[in-house]
Amino acid sequence: MKDHEIIKFFPALGTVNSITLYDCNGKQLSEKIKNDILKLHDRWNIFDKESEISMLNKNAGEHFVKISHDTYKVISEAISYSHETDNTYNIFAGDLFRLWKNTLKTGQLPEQRLITEMLLSIDSPEDCISMNPVTRTAYIKKPRLSIDLGGIAKGYALKKVRDTLVKEQIRDAVINLGGTVCVLGKSRQIGIRNPFNCSLPPAIYLEIDNKCIVTSGIYEQFFIKGSRCYHHIIDPRTGYPSNSRLVSVTLIGENAPMLDAFATSALILGTEKALPILERNNIDAVFISDTGRIMTTKKLIGSFTISNTTYKGGINHE
Repeated sequence: MKDHEIIKFFPALGTVNSITLYDCNGKQLSEKIKNDILKLHDRWNIFDKESEISMLNKNAGEHFVKISHDTYKVISEAISYSHETDNTYNIFAGDLFRLWKNTLKTGQLPEQRLITEMLLSIDSPEDCISMNPVTRTAYIKKPRLSIDLGGIAKGYALKKVRDTLVKEQIRDAVINLGGTVCVLGKSRQIGIRNPFNCSLPPAIYLEIDNKCIVTSGIYEQFFIKGSRCYHHIIDPRTGYPSNSRLVSVTLIGENAPMLDAFATSALILGTEKALPILERNNIDAVFISDTGRIMTTKKLIGSFTISNTTYKGGINHE
């Protein structure tokens, strides 16, 4: 450890997180940040029957539930992101995601009947939930419908951390919430995984300063059946893994929750449909296709390097 460098590791939000503060006496601050993230974890943990999200899901179709400011805000943001991405990001598709998660474990494709039933219950988020800003309560309109914040939780937590660091006048820090990263101050090199072999060095290195960076890829959970790759990035509109021919999308920008939600959506939509959405929101991107082709937005030219790793093969889609 370097002088005046404080590093804290801890589990939360379903991943391992790290806080690195440079050139400051930040032991108390790093502990505060950790506790703030753990509070969000406790509120949004779907495996805790007493969490705010579990209580919302438990009372679906019955009555309004009082929620915290953070939970109200993250759900509101999630609804707006869903609208902007043609529902390719949808916090009410959790049952569908869990169905495929089990599929990825067993290698047995789910019955079409189950997928169809789940798709029939998934509407656009604004049609699935009522929210009252005065009483700060929310009500899921359909019984058995449930919220899962897995696609935005890390981004929202990262935004809170960044706000805290700015408020405390911390000028040099790196926060990594399971791959959702914020670089504050000094420019640092961030690697993007080789999606074809994660044991190899990163495929690309990006120079990042005072920005957040998020990557979504199909390479973490998948299996091959026939000529098709079935992976964990599920398109809520079709009920099946995305078929955009992208294997990895990395987004760089200011708004971490938006990056978190849009990274998955961009991978589902594909480069051509995703670019207008990203441009409207001032987000830069790196796309890697199933043939190994690397595409970036214009602003990133000159700020990245491609490693010596060569791409071989790829993944076949139908």
